Order: sequence, then structure tokens, then C-alpha cells
Amino acid sequence: MDVQTLEDITVTTPDGTESVQRLKVFCDFEIKVEDEGKQQKSDRLWYQNKWFDCKSSRLSENTPLRHYTATFIQCLKQDQGPGPGEEEKGEEGTADEPGGS
Repeated sequence: MDVQTLEDITVTTPDGTESVQRLKVFCDFEIKVEDEGKQQKSDRLWYQNKWFDCKSSRLSENTPLRHYTATFIQCLKQDQGPGPGEEEKGEEGTADEPGGS
């Protein structure tokens, strides 16, 4: 999984304005987005000690590399990070688990 940081965006919440980070991710495995019809949650990514939700994902088959390209946005409500032993997977966290957390 190749994770690249994009620009920060500003989000206005009832508690005020927050800066939220966006990521672009390239991966060989399918990355899922939220789908209410399928009752499917989006995949999540643990990166730089923060959770990110997948907002878009598409299969790129226009090159011999054939990969998924996805965008992730930082979760406004940060849950606890991965448990002991899970961080050994690397900063990819849970993104390659089907359906996220």
C-alpha cells in the first residue's frame, strides 16, 4: 500500500473549525467505500496515529500495474488505535480487511 498525503481541508463542526487531513492511497487489493444499500462500512486506515475513512475507491486497469486508487479523509471522531500487536502490520492498519472496522 502506497500512502501519500494531500492537502488539509477545513471542516466546520458544532464545536468550531477543524483542519482535516486527506490521503491518496494506491493498493493491489480492493478498498471499500461505505454503501448503505449493502450495509457495508468503509475501510479505515490507521496512519500517523490517526484514523482515516475511505471516501472513494476505483480500480485503475489502464496500466500493467492494475491497482486501486482511493482517497481517505481523517475521521473527526478519533477512536482508540489498533490494539497491541496490530501495529506490527505497519501503518496500513486495517485497510486490507474487508469492510473496515
